[in-house]
Amino acid sequence: MKLYLLLPALAASAVAAVAADNKNPFQELVRSTEPLTPVQQRATFHLPPGFEIQLVASEPDLRKPMNLQWDVLGRLWITESREYPNALKDGSPGRDTVRIFSDFGPDGRARKIEVFADGLNIPIGVYPFRSPGSNGRLTWKCIVWSIPNIWLMEDTDGDGKADKREVLFGPLGWERDTHGNLASFRRGSDGWLYGTHGFNNVSTLKGRDGSELQIQSGNTWRVRLDGSRVEGNTWGQVNPFGLCWDNRGNLFSADCHSSPIYQLLRGASYPSFGKPDNGLGFGPTTITHSHGSTAICAPMYVCDTAWPADLQDHMFIGNVATSRINHDKINWEGSSSKGKEMPDFVSTDDPWFRPVDLSWGPDGALYIADFYNRIIGHYEVPLSHPGRDRERGRLWRIVYRGEKGGELYGALPTDIPGWLKELGSANLTRRTLALNELCDHYGAEALPALKKALGTPANAFQKLNVLWALSRLGALESNTLLSALKDADALVRTHAVKISRELPNWQPALADAVRNATTDPDAFVRRNAAESLGAHADARNVAALTGLLRAAPAGDDHLIHSTRIALRKQLSEPAVIKAISLDKLAEEERGPVLDMLLASGGEAAADCRMTFFESHDSVPSAVFRKHLPSLVANVSEAKIESLVALARRKFGKDKSDLAVGVEALVTALEQRRIPLNKVFGSWGPEVVHTLLSQGEPAPVWTNSQVDGLQPSLSPWAFEERLCSDGKKMPFMSSRPNGEPLTGKLRSPAFKLPEKLSFFVCGHDGPSNGAAAKTNFVRLRDAATNAVLREAAPPRNDIAQKVTWDLAEFSGRSGVVEVTDGNSGSGFAWIAFGRFEPELPQLGFGGHANASRGIRVAVDLVRTLKMKEFGPTLTKFALTGAMDPDTRTAAARALLGGDPAKAIPQIATIVSDSGAPAPLREKFAAALAEARTPAAIAVIATALRDAPHRLQQSFAMVLAGSPEGAEMVLAACAEGKAPALLLRDKALVDRLKAAKVPDIDKRLATLTANLPPANAVIDKLIATRRSDFNPTTASAARGADVFARNCAVCHTIEGKGGMLGPQLDGIGGRGSDRLLEDILDPNRNVDRAFRMMVVTLKDKSVVGGLFRGEQGAQIVFADAAGKETRVAKDDIVERKETETSLMPPSFGETIPPGEFNDMLAFLLGRRPAK
Repeated sequence: MKLYLLLPALAASAVAAVAADNKNPFQELVRSTEPLTPVQQRATFHLPPGFEIQLVASEPDLRKPMNLQWDVLGRLWITESREYPNALKDGSPGRDTVRIFSDFGPDGRARKIEVFADGLNIPIGVYPFRSPGSNGRLTWKCIVWSIPNIWLMEDTDGDGKADKREVLFGPLGWERDTHGNLASFRRGSDGWLYGTHGFNNVSTLKGRDGSELQIQSGNTWRVRLDGSRVEGNTWGQVNPFGLCWDNRGNLFSADCHSSPIYQLLRGASYPSFGKPDNGLGFGPTTITHSHGSTAICAPMYVCDTAWPADLQDHMFIGNVATSRINHDKINWEGSSSKGKEMPDFVSTDDPWFRPVDLSWGPDGALYIADFYNRIIGHYEVPLSHPGRDRERGRLWRIVYRGEKGGELYGALPTDIPGWLKELGSANLTRRTLALNELCDHYGAEALPALKKALGTPANAFQKLNVLWALSRLGALESNTLLSALKDADALVRTHAVKISRELPNWQPALADAVRNATTDPDAFVRRNAAESLGAHADARNVAALTGLLRAAPAGDDHLIHSTRIALRKQLSEPAVIKAISLDKLAEEERGPVLDMLLASGGEAAADCRMTFFESHDSVPSAVFRKHLPSLVANVSEAKIESLVALARRKFGKDKSDLAVGVEALVTALEQRRIPLNKVFGSWGPEVVHTLLSQGEPAPVWTNSQVDGLQPSLSPWAFEERLCSDGKKMPFMSSRPNGEPLTGKLRSPAFKLPEKLSFFVCGHDGPSNGAAAKTNFVRLRDAATNAVLREAAPPRNDIAQKVTWDLAEFSGRSGVVEVTDGNSGSGFAWIAFGRFEPELPQLGFGGHANASRGIRVAVDLVRTLKMKEFGPTLTKFALTGAMDPDTRTAAARALLGGDPAKAIPQIATIVSDSGAPAPLREKFAAALAEARTPAAIAVIATALRDAPHRLQQSFAMVLAGSPEGAEMVLAACAEGKAPALLLRDKALVDRLKAAKVPDIDKRLATLTANLPPANAVIDKLIATRRSDFNPTTASAARGADVFARNCAVCHTIEGKGGMLGPQLDGIGGRGSDRLLEDILDPNRNVDRAFRMMVVTLKDKSVVGGLFRGEQGAQIVFADAAGKETRVAKDDIVERKETETSLMPPSFGETIPPGEFNDMLAFLLGRRPAK
């Protein structure tokens, strides 16, 4: 369960938001109210009519409950942790326990409390069961997570206390985050124990059969109770906490910072911070709304007919931040669940209520573990805060007393006939307990009764559970399963195909039956048939799965995704790949098979695709290009030259194909560390000549100066922009080269269509004032130049769609003219694109492809050390009207060829105060890579006279080498650069990684006369706090400020990046904490978002946020999301810093007025009331 995460990120009114900040205790990180007694608290709850809440247990019998689980005696087992969130590290016993509550009275109170195990260290996941022990006697056992292991605890002497403890799995990760541990232990019908793995930690689970599972951060898994085997179930999620089943065997999880609820698909991957998907895209979502919080946990599916009919197929979710139990209605599109937000099921007037776990009792009541506490936040409030309560905890149950409700279910049975009857119960908990008791306790003794019950089942529930029991006991006859696959009840058929998946060996008749199930009229049967086929490799399954994929309705995204997972599993098996022939597949089959061969990876899949591409010249180059990186990564090294030759043939001399294809090829070869000069041969110079023969891109659109303004460099360049429909697309923009630049961009003439639409974003002056009316998109008559239509930028960083009805101008020709006439330093840009219809005169393909082609060519010149292109590179770098990235690529190529000649040329840009700051930064970074004294001296000289933001940038690139680091320190010592630069923690991390002698002593000397760092930041925070005026701040304007400065990393309501934490409900932190988070992001940094610095063999230093490994490279990202790749073999040292990826410069870069607007916006993003 994720209890918020650190890092900054529309209420109806900023005034109301700030007022709530001070008066609403539900929006306080540290609740200001005093704790209530259990009796007082019970009176504060609000439930729908007909429901009653009862107190089951409280302190001193219970403190800080974590997870709940039932046993076959009707007892409730609970893990409780007074130690959380501070784990004991010295090996001493903790105060935490596993407790058993039973003998529940009519009022709900548990009249018997036992301690099964004590001395534990933050126990969370718990699963009790009984089975014969080593001596044959029935004993109680409990699987429990307690740092650092998953333990199997057993009561061998029958006194109610565990006297035997053994490590089932471990030691496992917990050190990075104590609220990201192993939890939510739930037994499946298949007999496996499922669980969640939490945020940030790294664990390796090892089964006794040699199976091994390595997991990092959010995942779900399953294990055998005896520790014999481990398997991954799903991959990803940020910090899942809570699992539940429905009647069909669908497994749901609760997560935070991605989506609150997922209907999990085995083998799927789900969003997590910075992690890629598994090649198939992320698994589909069930609920996307956040319920005003990221502290979501404990899902519970309503499928018990003892509860009202209008609540069936609904879900409850614990929300520990808002002190509520949220409520969603689940609608089904085929086999895909989609949630609709409903009014909260439980609310309270007591802000200490923290519902961390929910469980259906075998009595039909809903049980709630209440972590009752003033503080729930893990990162937002110091772990050592004295306000964290250690002594209180409550257990509640909700019973339905309405007119449609009946009595609670009675006691659980004690014999085989009774448990057989319970297999058909309407209560899922009772059915699950019955199934496990019959298998774990009675085993073979129950077989005669099970087989007899199968002949005359009471209902579908009993029948499907008998099938599961027989399968788990190894007594399910093949004819019985084949019959179940054709059962009249779709629920039975669904579970029959799920049972088929678990069987290790299939007879031909079963394989045929499961393949036939892919055409079943029921979507759940079809989806589970796909999953079952995926687990059993057979070339004949490929046709069934491709057929299912073609027939799947577009709205059933879970069926589609499961089928693609199954098809990829088939095509990961060399034997299956060898048995299929791409040539013999119909076109509609070949496409999905090629896609899944691409996703599966492996040498066999790569060889199969390469052979196909070699013999089919008709395959579009775009299709081959999509496969190329995977082919490079997976074919044997002996085939690399043949693959490059194939690429040469496929791409030909078409400049667009060549640029994109060679770029992908070079990246893939570098990831595998294959030298380009080894495989490119004569093709390298040929590519360069072809791509550079076009020179600078011929302007399809033409730029001119804006009348009445000073002459300006062209402001226009490409950048990716987020659109209101959620898509990110390349736009022509006046922002990348610097907002003060101005220009007028005009298209060629075109025949006017009946309608013309496009997307536009940008500003025309600060959003807290009137528009300057200098930025426009205009449609002009090509003949008369008259303005026919006009649109202003929406004053929004997110592009909005504009549609013009042009029917009245039929037959005329027009031009689009886009003007940036605003020379301001901020809010002074416009970007546009996505014209429809896609007229060739309005396309930017020529510009984009030419720029990309030039970058590819100059990178090849640098890598292959081709010196004959020097004059061309000079033109591109110093005089060409190219975008900054292309100019920088040319500069790097110049420096790689003749650095002595190039350094003075590049220095003219780095030292030019009139050049765009982004270009100066990029050129300085290129110089730093040269690692020569002359190059470093240029940057050090520019450092002296640059504005502060550029000084910080120049100092960072200098610190990437020992020589440059010395220059930074010398400049500060000699007064040529401010010592204040050395307050930048990221810079200090780099200086230390550069191994400068006596670095700590020198830093202390240089910063001795500076005011304390915290005092400077605290003063800034105090100033911004006192300057904040909610009556003048605009949350609407603040949304624009957030989008421009923060959305590249952070998501709010599903919009933005996933590099940093999701910020739904961020306003609940209050203005003081938000000010700290924004202005001093290094004050308290979650380890998942700490920068890493890496020292390489050549003593250079690089850094960023670790994103993962690709081939022979490690990938880092900077605060803009830009990736840097470093060869693993070149790394000498890796060090995690205590510095956040988030820049500490927002106090400088965001003007006070805009900062106030953004603060109002963030305060408005509050948890649900």
